[in-house]
Amino acid sequence: MCIIVVVPPKVKAPELLTLEKCFSNNKDGAGLMYVDSKKGMVKIIKGLMTFEAFKAAYTKEMPNIPEESPLVFHFRIGTSGGIVPEKCHPFP
Repeated sequence: MCIIVVVPPKVKAPELLTLEKCFSNNKDGAGLMYVDSKKGMVKIIKGLMTFEAFKAAYTKEMPNIPEESPLVFHFRIGTSGGIVPEKCHPFP
């Protein structure tokens, strides 16, 4: 089963070490999403197939995420459709 981490508004995101443990248990790709209040839409970054790619996206995006935005991380275990970036969640 996939691991989904939901971070409510105004709650601190988990430490990178915790997210690394999530990825190491579900290695078939990862993604994250949050509300981009400047654009008024949900921003989705997915298809992160290595922890290094996830870490880079996390490091780049965290300063941009408004405190009032919910944040979701998804770590996949592939069950169908292959282990490819296109099958990673989250989906719009």
